[in-house]
Amino acid sequence: MSNTIRLTGIASGMDTDTLIKQMIDAEQIRVDKVKQGKQYAEWKIEGYRNTINDIRGFKDNFFDFLKPKNNIRSPQTFNTYKVNLGSDDNNRYLDISANKLSDLANKNIKSITKATTASVTGSELSKAISGNGDLNITAGTRFDMTFNGVKKTIEINDISELQGKINEAFGENKVTVENDGGKISFSTENTNTLKLSEVEGNIGLRNLGFYNDATSEYSNLTNKIDLNQNISAIKETFGNSFALSDNGKIEFKINDIEFSFDPSSTSINDIIKEVNNNKDLQANMKYDEINDKLTIESSATGYASELKIEDMNNSSFISNVLASGTFHGTDSKLEFDDGTVIERSTNNFQIDGMTFNLKENVSNANMDISINNDTAKTKETIVSFIEKYNELVDNINGKLSEKTFRDFKPLSDAQKEDMKESEVEKWEEKAKSGIMKDERALDSMLSSMRRALYESVEGAGISLNDMGIQTTENYRERGKLVIKDPEKLDKALAENSDKIAHLFTNQSDNYAEKGISHKLFDIIESNISTTGEKGTLIKKAGIEGDRTEFNNFLKDKVDDFDDRIDDLIEDLARKEEYYYQMFAKMEQALSRMNNQSAWLTSQMGG
Repeated sequence: MSNTIRLTGIASGMDTDTLIKQMIDAEQIRVDKVKQGKQYAEWKIEGYRNTINDIRGFKDNFFDFLKPKNNIRSPQTFNTYKVNLGSDDNNRYLDISANKLSDLANKNIKSITKATTASVTGSELSKAISGNGDLNITAGTRFDMTFNGVKKTIEINDISELQGKINEAFGENKVTVENDGGKISFSTENTNTLKLSEVEGNIGLRNLGFYNDATSEYSNLTNKIDLNQNISAIKETFGNSFALSDNGKIEFKINDIEFSFDPSSTSINDIIKEVNNNKDLQANMKYDEINDKLTIESSATGYASELKIEDMNNSSFISNVLASGTFHGTDSKLEFDDGTVIERSTNNFQIDGMTFNLKENVSNANMDISINNDTAKTKETIVSFIEKYNELVDNINGKLSEKTFRDFKPLSDAQKEDMKESEVEKWEEKAKSGIMKDERALDSMLSSMRRALYESVEGAGISLNDMGIQTTENYRERGKLVIKDPEKLDKALAENSDKIAHLFTNQSDNYAEKGISHKLFDIIESNISTTGEKGTLIKKAGIEGDRTEFNNFLKDKVDDFDDRIDDLIEDLARKEEYYYQMFAKMEQALSRMNNQSAWLTSQMGG
């Protein structure tokens, strides 16, 4: 529309703006009609995409090999078995599942031995808190003791008071004092943390014999080694002394992988981290804080899992803080009372259609194994499939038969401005109703699915009807399934599980021999596939997150409507300008006539 400022109706006295607006409003109807067409197309895209998502959800539930529990394309879904171990208490020792009637059924398990990793644990890492025997207790000897994070100052006048003062501070039997000929030591449970320190301005720990004059250093003042401190700085606090390599380093190898560390810049945690970060080693080192020990363990179980640990270049670090030598894991062993023995390197293994998960060692197990068809589980899958199929059919049928309110068309912008938001919502709800009515693509897909369910599968020897499953008698429900005879279904599952599996899952290039689930899957893919040849519904409306979102039949229609709207708006602007020009010429003519009339009147003396 033009932004020109116009002064109209001066000569004629006519409301030119109103007249032109009325003339333009008649033309605006054409624009609004095209916009309605665009809105219908956008609503239809929304309707199709909602339906596509419903179909995808149905497909993900029952046709996905990554979800074997409900995958109706898998024979195992219809040939399920339940393993009984005689007593539920036996499930603490092992789990067993089966996908066939195994020869191991009806046997008795005599004993269970779990496979273990190769592992080794060192001795206590930290040296005990112990003085050097150089006692010199004076009145007012004071020092700080921190027990499990709680710090107290201990003050004594004689060594005989020491245990009592500590008991007063932390309670009895928490920290034990030993006096071996003047050599004082403190001990506590491994689960506790104990640390000594000087009180500022006091030399209590020196008086207790915890200072070495020769080295000008305190003896070990904590029962737990500092894992983050450089090893050189805490070397004297290790429970077992060790030598460095010929070049002054800590050097060792595990499973022929060499490690070398500078003790002046390396902590215990640094060593643990580097060992664990070596993916080729397939082992894990850790510090056991409760027992104050280093442990290393292989990732795999079984005798073939090996840890070969040795020092290098005269370093004795690894053999003194951990261990040296070759260490093996052990194999699992499942022994039956008839002499059958199964040995494996892991605790999870399969044999003769059975999967074993060993959880706990037990001798004299006396567990009887029995295997039965688990018809309840198969029935649960079939019932769930019928429910979700019926929900999908209901959803699509509802859209195909939804009532159309022809008097409620998409609102124009001007109409929305004159209505409340709630009124607009109610209007558009009716305007959208029936937008998918009689859509041939959806109707065709439903018809194909109904045929797939009731066409015979050659070689199966059974049908849904033989299983007590039929369509509802209400023709308005258009193909929904119902379990008409539950007893018939139970009997079919108990006596013909192989035939039912064939009916659903048989794969064949011959359509007549193809199982129901594969027929349904093909129909679904032909409608919603986004790879290769696009599905019919995808071609129609596309799907978000895929290139078809902007490349589909209905989006092309929307784009076409946009082009037509742009053309009509441009045409509208030209017509508006034309009308103003015409009225301007009329005003000019009237102005000239008025001027002439005034001149004539003046000439006639009027």
